Amino acid sequence: MEAFKDQLDRARRGEPEALSALYRQLLPGVFGYIAARVPDRATAEDLTSEVFVKMVEGISHLRASDEAGFGKRKHQGKTR
Repeated sequence: MEAFKDQLDRARRGEPEALSALYRQLLPGVFGYIAARVPDRATAEDLTSEVFVKMVEGISHLRASDEAGFGKRKHQGKTR
């Protein structure tokens, strides 16, 4: 989790490399979670994109402790 916290702190400071690293780190879990719950890949890709847009928009509110449930909570937020 320390690496995640460091990347998150750097992303909050506007470092594009850190944001890219967070994306690469979280993408498999977020996409996998969504893909298992929607009917097709295109929908999963669209929703995954929305999750990461929301992540960037709300990066200042994301906590390092959110790492494990990131994909699940963001996806649930899109369906409510």
